Amino acid sequence: MLLTAASHAAHAQVDTSTAKPRAFLDCPACDDAYMRQGLTFVELVRDPRLADVHVIVATSALAMGAELVLIETIDRRRVRRDTSTFTLPPTATEVERRAAVLRGIRFALVPGLLRSSLLQQFELVARDSSSTAPRPSSQPDRWRRWVMRVGVSGDSQRDDNYGQTGIEGSLGAVRVTDAAKVNISYEQSSRTSRFRLSDSSTLRVTQRDQRFAALWVRSLGRHAGVGGQVRVESSVFQNVKARANTRLAVEANLFPYEEATRRQALLRYGIGYDALRYRDTTIYGLLRETRPQQTVILRLDTRESWGGAWLKGTWQQYLHDGSKRRTVIDFNIDWRVVTGVNFYIGGSYGLLNDQIALVGANLTDQERLLRIRELRSGASSYTAIGLSFTFGSRFNDVVNLRFPN
Repeated sequence: MLLTAASHAAHAQVDTSTAKPRAFLDCPACDDAYMRQGLTFVELVRDPRLADVHVIVATSALAMGAELVLIETIDRRRVRRDTSTFTLPPTATEVERRAAVLRGIRFALVPGLLRSSLLQQFELVARDSSSTAPRPSSQPDRWRRWVMRVGVSGDSQRDDNYGQTGIEGSLGAVRVTDAAKVNISYEQSSRTSRFRLSDSSTLRVTQRDQRFAALWVRSLGRHAGVGGQVRVESSVFQNVKARANTRLAVEANLFPYEEATRRQALLRYGIGYDALRYRDTTIYGLLRETRPQQTVILRLDTRESWGGAWLKGTWQQYLHDGSKRRTVIDFNIDWRVVTGVNFYIGGSYGLLNDQIALVGANLTDQERLLRIRELRSGASSYTAIGLSFTFGSRFNDVVNLRFPN
């Protein structure tokens, strides 16, 4: 009797059906047509409730344009979750990127086919890495993991009444290891706008900004890190001729950092100095000052089968005067309410009481209208909200690329 029961159980665990498993692909940044062409062994559906397997693809930016990709599969038939990750180099083109993501999704879907007769359609091929070319791991790294980037860009638009020209340049160097991270960057931009006024005269406005930043982070296990940061910047809008901000900080994450593309709950505390030299005398009658400052940042992120959400809270205070502080809340929710109904809301709200760099003299109407200078404000807010409803066939695995948009 025991042998018979075991035999029946073994047969029950094997799926002899040749029907394709249904999969829901949760990847907003993916090329839909390309994915449908490459995932012909599953039936892609629009309704996650119809899916046997829910595939979540999340990405996170790494040093100098590199990208970390996390793929999580939720197999509802076997109540199983699997997660895999890989990195894309900063030199990857869009074609290479989408091919790598497709390959990762294919591998992620294989465990769900292990007990299916559809597995016979697959063949495992291992690439021969013993050719004349040496293995990447055996090649000496003469850059010692440093990655450099230089960039320059410009734009221009004009008509008889208005014109705008801008140019931006940047330099960057990053070194990332499991134990530490170093990030150094410099950016400079200049933008000139031309306005033709009602008396046929011409008003020209030029805004220039510069920023240098250096960050050093040391890992403290899978859930914590400590670091230091230096920022030097100049801004006409903020009335800052030169600002040097130094800060030491410690950070703790409830989840391991390798899961950060999927979920994180981190708390960071930093303390340092803010040294400022102003272009014009401020409302407090100063041309320069150095003030101690502390910052607390709380960030929550999650990516689930129902959608995704993140929340970031920033509290910043000057220690010489406790009333000089600001609190900013940023949030975003993308919720799949029911089949075909998606709800989106995002925005930010801030209470501002630390604008110590405001210009003391009265501003002209031109400076106010063109936002050339920062104005006093006790609060700022931004909100975006949207709702979309998609209906019709719940299946979307057919590709027809004729007459593209």
